[in-house]
Amino acid sequence: MSLCGNNNPCPDLITGQKCGITYTGARYVPLFADPAEWSSANAYEPLTIVIHEGNSYTSKTFVPVGVDISNEQYWALTGNYNAQVEAYRQEVLEYINKTNDLIDKTKYVSNTFNTVADMLSANLKQNMVCNTLGYTTAGDGGHNYYVISSVGTPAIGTVLELNNGLYAIAVFVNEDVRPQQFGISSGEQISTSAPKFEAYINYVNNTDGKYFYFPAGKYYMNKGFYTKKSIIGEECSNSDITPYLYVDNTNGVLPIGTGTSSHGIPLDKSAVIGVSEMVMTTPIEIKNFTLMCGTSIDALVDYGIYLPDVSKVKLTNLRIGNPEKTGVIGVRSWLLDFNNVNVYGPKLHGFNIGFQEVIETAGIATTVNLSNCYVQGGSGSQTGHAYVFLNTHYTTIQNCACDVWKNQTGSAYRVIDCDGFSIMNCGTERCTVNEIVYIDQCNAVTVQGVYALSPTITQGLYRIRGINGSIVLNEMFVGNLSWNTSGASQKSYLRCESGSSGLIDCKLADYPTIVGGDKTTYYINSNTITVNIETAASWIVFKNGVLNNVSLTPA
Repeated sequence: MSLCGNNNPCPDLITGQKCGITYTGARYVPLFADPAEWSSANAYEPLTIVIHEGNSYTSKTFVPVGVDISNEQYWALTGNYNAQVEAYRQEVLEYINKTNDLIDKTKYVSNTFNTVADMLSANLKQNMVCNTLGYTTAGDGGHNYYVISSVGTPAIGTVLELNNGLYAIAVFVNEDVRPQQFGISSGEQISTSAPKFEAYINYVNNTDGKYFYFPAGKYYMNKGFYTKKSIIGEECSNSDITPYLYVDNTNGVLPIGTGTSSHGIPLDKSAVIGVSEMVMTTPIEIKNFTLMCGTSIDALVDYGIYLPDVSKVKLTNLRIGNPEKTGVIGVRSWLLDFNNVNVYGPKLHGFNIGFQEVIETAGIATTVNLSNCYVQGGSGSQTGHAYVFLNTHYTTIQNCACDVWKNQTGSAYRVIDCDGFSIMNCGTERCTVNEIVYIDQCNAVTVQGVYALSPTITQGLYRIRGINGSIVLNEMFVGNLSWNTSGASQKSYLRCESGSSGLIDCKLADYPTIVGGDKTTYYINSNTITVNIETAASWIVFKNGVLNNVSLTPA
């Protein structure tokens, strides 16, 4: 009898018409579907084998259109090849990585090849262990170990199909995984590198004990990527050969993720690198790179590095070039450590921790440390700041600088609603800003040893408003000061505005005499603030024409 009964052709489950296939008796031999890849848009007869995500499934009965492959009433998982291959990979990795001093890895290698192409064309047998000296050419950094298997689903970099029908399963012995091991060459154009990068990123992010490692060179990506792992570039003495990551958005801005965090923070930011949302139990580090937000200064990639809802992230020895918005942005993050991170040419901010640049609720950031960081350049087209912090606590900026920051409505260092905050031994040079340091709604803030060389100021060198606690300004220096002709009527070294209360201890030195009736050394417009001033310069205190709650101690 046929599967339809009475030796009649079975009905087509999609159209309801006869499919033209007649079986005599019950079919008990499974057949592969054509095409073999499963689709919910197709209907299937009983005992039909399909492939989905590298695994094989066999239909138990007639399967109508729209039935999902996970529905066990209709489908049986008959070949979990991904799990088999991964188990085999781990078994071989353990086999290769034996630490007994009497065992040499080369003892298990059946064949050594110069390139992957040489290996794929060789007549290899199952269970052989091979290694290559490179991927495209010997010595190109793509060296790896492979185990030959009869089971596998081809995947870039990890499962390679040999010419004889067997599979070479990649065994990444070391923790550092290189793009060259996925066939990516330095300088390779996006048209061929994009799918390889996707495979590379997915493998490292989803494999325990691995991290990204980039040898010196230039790497072009069609979009940035999120990471769960450290990203380490080769440490080079010559900056010209440091690893460069370029995002080329010729076809428009491509975000690096989708969806939102648990706090409603969008993850679809346009950036070179983003760190995945999580509370990091293991610190990750991103270091030794130049990150280019596009292949030209007109690129539209918003951020160099985006840190939403993360902790224990360390940025070291980085240069971030020409972001459309901000070099480094952190939102609701904590335990961040930035050392020797340089941002040049940003169009909004250099560093932004918590400031409401993005529309989501910023939230609290804590324990953020910046040292030896640098911001250069900056467009005046937006109200931006070289360093800006909002609701950030227990934080230190030390030995940092910004040069040629040209935004007369912005600040070099802006601190808002922060407690336990220190700015130590920092400086500016040739900056055109509203103020060098801006402090608002803060408590327990110390600013010490800030040197401003050749600034052009709109309102005041140091502007304080709305404080509710103690502020210490110590050893503040300025040289070759110029004033914008526009802006506030009172232009001052120290400007305390209405709404301030608490105590300010201020020691200022080396100020030139201010010339002009609308300029004062100190402008204090608050009846609830006490200011203790020690200065070596001539001074004038202005508060609506009245000296009030001000203690003057000549040096």
